[in-house]
Amino acid sequence: MNGKQHSLYDMVVFGFRAALDNIHFLLKTVAVCAAVLLTTFALIALLNINVGNQIRVIAEGLRTCVGHDCITAIAPLMNIASLRLLFSVLFFCFMSCAIMAGYTKIILNLHDKKPVALDLLFRYAYLAPKLFISGMLYLLIVAFGLTLFVIPGLIWSARFGLFSIFIVDQNAGIIDSLRNSYRVTTGYAAELIGLWGLTMIISGLARFSILGFIILVPTSSFAFVHMYRALTSK
Repeated sequence: MNGKQHSLYDMVVFGFRAALDNIHFLLKTVAVCAAVLLTTFALIALLNINVGNQIRVIAEGLRTCVGHDCITAIAPLMNIASLRLLFSVLFFCFMSCAIMAGYTKIILNLHDKKPVALDLLFRYAYLAPKLFISGMLYLLIVAFGLTLFVIPGLIWSARFGLFSIFIVDQNAGIIDSLRNSYRVTTGYAAELIGLWGLTMIISGLARFSILGFIILVPTSSFAFVHMYRALTSK
């Protein structure tokens, strides 16, 4: 961003116009994402259909029995329920990260006027583990910053926040994605905090209608990609 000529207003206006220009493809993208996530929820529900009953049996057993025999009887049920819940959480995280990788690539290609196709949503699923681990590290960094009188957490959330775009666009490593995000955002913390804040407001407004979701969420995505391209082209 030469001379900080790209203001928060410029980024948001660009994002809104890009979302409107690509509304037809975004409608298809949202439909596919919704279908994938609904299928994921259905599979998780089927996997855990008996977990509720198992938990009730475990709770009843703990209330009525004592001693080593009680633990021996209940332990298998606890192990099965725990494994199912753990697998469900990991499966949902993987699918969410896989879809996020594909969605980010679509936004990048639309921004750069490159060809797009719906199969991009799945072509970058291999980045899901990297996105998940980087995301966990990002949350830890932000959480630690928030304990230091809040302000460092806000700054770090903005400075490290472009890590996912670096992973999808440049196949950056887990640590490199966070390091690169922090490096390129030097001097732009205020703009990024403003953009993050506006994104939160946009996300809240998008909940009130499907059309609002389809337009407003990509608006923030295009705005971040626009800033990312400006910062990495310096």
